Amino acid sequence: MKTKYFALALTPALALVIASGASANFDGGQRGEGRGMGMKLMGMHKFMQDVNNSVEKTTNGIVMTMTSDDADTVTKLQEGAAKRAEKERANVTVSVANISNGVVVTTTSDDEEIVAKLHTRADKKAAKDSITKTVTNLDNGVKVTITSTDSEVVTQIQEREEREPKNEEINHTKTNISNGVELTITTDNADLVERIQARAEKGGNGRGFGKGRGGKRGQR
Repeated sequence: MKTKYFALALTPALALVIASGASANFDGGQRGEGRGMGMKLMGMHKFMQDVNNSVEKTTNGIVMTMTSDDADTVTKLQEGAAKRAEKERANVTVSVANISNGVVVTTTSDDEEIVAKLHTRADKKAAKDSITKTVTNLDNGVKVTITSTDSEVVTQIQEREEREPKNEEINHTKTNISNGVELTITTDNADLVERIQARAEKGGNGRGFGKGRGGKRGQR
């Protein structure tokens, strides 16, 4: 039983990476072979920005509700849910109910281990939803404030080890605050300032420069 149904199982750590966007991984490298995949991920990210989703635990599974104010997005959600429901899964039952602004997907099982995994996914979704990111552009870079209403998630955010940038032109600092962290990334290189700010706003994971045209992976 794969638990990556609808890409729900984002760990709090991964959610932090996505939320922070402005980690220490800016090096000014060239975009290369990884651009195609990056564009697909950007498209998915934009699509999911139009989607509101919630997950509730039940005795024998979970109920996921996905909605949108955009009619085209609602259609895609409903069609995608229908296709996934058609796939056979051992010891798992998936039912789909279309609603006016989205879809409700109920996943259940008689297998206690599978139910436990589904409940874990719901807990991780709640942890992800507790995270808020605020981006403030500075003259020489960006400040990203990442907070959470969940004390356990706050601890994970604060204890997460940040990699130092290998580009000597970039300065990175991390400061713990009562409900999260403040990340400050600055540089004296005007060209890098713009790229740092753009990446922080998009919420990428800092690896968007991918492989160079020569096939070698750029610095991280």
